[in-house]
Amino acid sequence: MYNAFFKKNYQYIFIFFVFLLVLFNHYFIIPSETEEVKSEKGIPSEIPFLDNKDTEKAYKNILQSKQGDVFRVGFFVKADHDQVLEVFLESALNEKLKVGEIAVSDSGEWEYKELVFVTPDRYDSLAISLKQGELISRKWDNKVVYLESFLITRIDIDKSRIATLSPTISDVSGIERARLEDIGGAYLYTYSYQNKEIDYQNLFDSSGTVHFDDDDRIVVGEGKRSEFFTYKFDTFYPFEKFVFQAVQDGKSSKELHLEYSFDNSFWREISYAQEKGDHQEFFLTIHGNQKEKTVYIRTTYDGDEKKKKTFGLAEFSVMATIQKAPKN
Repeated sequence: MYNAFFKKNYQYIFIFFVFLLVLFNHYFIIPSETEEVKSEKGIPSEIPFLDNKDTEKAYKNILQSKQGDVFRVGFFVKADHDQVLEVFLESALNEKLKVGEIAVSDSGEWEYKELVFVTPDRYDSLAISLKQGELISRKWDNKVVYLESFLITRIDIDKSRIATLSPTISDVSGIERARLEDIGGAYLYTYSYQNKEIDYQNLFDSSGTVHFDDDDRIVVGEGKRSEFFTYKFDTFYPFEKFVFQAVQDGKSSKELHLEYSFDNSFWREISYAQEKGDHQEFFLTIHGNQKEKTVYIRTTYDGDEKKKKTFGLAEFSVMATIQKAPKN
């Protein structure tokens, strides 16, 4: 009976087994071989880097930087939704400093991203995290970022091409101890707090009580609402990107109000983050319009006037990439 059935329907049974073989090959053999080929060719495999459960990844002991070091971070990234990645430095004492943001489009295609930054002090590790800010009220389900081929390098600056800027160059007011460095395709303008009296001498404007504190080694003023101090940064040529970051001296809540301006008249607020019992941390990124080359930064006391105290910045730094002047 079975022999008669097989003889009569052998062609259908053969097709059925071929079909099973094709299915097995498609779902089990080809995927594994494809992953091997991807691995051999260096094509990124689709392993989530950041998602709603893992919102931050750290690269421990990757920097070992000192003050003034310049680093370049680069990697390939893709996402199915628009995302913003934040890049932080971490010290051995678990102090974190934000050095930049990287926008990722929702194209679903691999794209190369790069960030150049200057370290204002010694840091050992670097962390990349999903920015929460405006996304904090949304669901993070299915928000996945893929990242591959991470690379960080220290940019070796040719010391013979470093210009230490004096107060006036080409009739343009500058900050003493700032540096203008030729990094090939652009100039890099940097300045960080010196913790010396030159920080006070570099002020563009200030109120009456502002002075340099010899004990704390910073510029301070009396804790009154009318007290302020302003720095003026000239990059000499229109900047492509201007980054400012600062940390409050002390830990009083909402004590400092920082603003920036291009003309010393119209001011915009600089945003900050502050966890309970910690410093205010200010961060500003300005993308140039091929015209701006001057930025004013003003610090004003905005705390309780009943408390007899001083205010100031424990640290701050500026980094700007500058377009080279066109050749005649």
